Amino acid sequence: MDASGLDTAISSLEKVISGLEESSGRLEVCLIFWSVLVAIGVAIEIIEVLAQHVGEHKAWRRATIRSPERPRGWMLVLKLCPVVFVTVGITGELFNNVQSMSINMKLRGKNTMLVGLIHRKASNAEEAAATAHKEAALTEQSLAPRRLSRKQQLDSGSRLRRFSRQLASQSYIVADAEGQAFAWDINEALRYARWDVFDPAGILMMAKSGQRSGRRSVIRTGVLVESTGDDHSRAACDAFIAELRNLGFDANRPPTPLDPNEGHRLVIHVESRPVGPQGEAKIALARSHN
Repeated sequence: MDASGLDTAISSLEKVISGLEESSGRLEVCLIFWSVLVAIGVAIEIIEVLAQHVGEHKAWRRATIRSPERPRGWMLVLKLCPVVFVTVGITGELFNNVQSMSINMKLRGKNTMLVGLIHRKASNAEEAAATAHKEAALTEQSLAPRRLSRKQQLDSGSRLRRFSRQLASQSYIVADAEGQAFAWDINEALRYARWDVFDPAGILMMAKSGQRSGRRSVIRTGVLVESTGDDHSRAACDAFIAELRNLGFDANRPPTPLDPNEGHRLVIHVESRPVGPQGEAKIALARSHN
């Protein structure tokens, strides 16, 4: 049941409970009436007993025997009234109690249902909040900049040290602060690996003039690593790409190697940030899908 359905069910139950509570209140008023009726009957009975006692005491004091008087109708009514009042009152109380028990049972059942729906609504709200929190976390991870922690720099440098003195240069796109910071993190890792690296250099990408609009250029993302064709540079390139991928970053090598005349070296291009999680967030997402 969705949130609107739960709200409708809760509202309907609250109306039913309110009606049952009103009925219970009316029964309480009726119970007072029946109790008063019983009390009146008992009071009349007490008065009648006292009056009879007084009459008998007067007759005893006269010490004479008198013929019985003619029965009076109103005395019969007076004697029957307390019996009728008590009987009707007790019957009314019994009926009232039966009705009250029925209403109370219905109230308990409806209240149990209402509590269950409220708990369900609260549970749905908690699930919605958890989902929203998870989506917010995924959004934050999808926008988080690529960075290498100090520990990652040291660990990567240690693993790449077998290619020490490897010549490498780096570049990033001018005005891309995220790519520039990531390029410097990579630079620190390669220095720990004792590679012969140049400081990252900014490259300005400009559109070709004199070209009509309509053709969309491909936007390169991730880290693009080029190497010359010698075995040492190619092995260093593969190891460096594997290191970045193991850390959760997109990294690739173009199919065509660099010009051999450029010497034995690597050229590392830090391109725009890819869409989606990177780094540890990407690794965690991959593990959750396995």
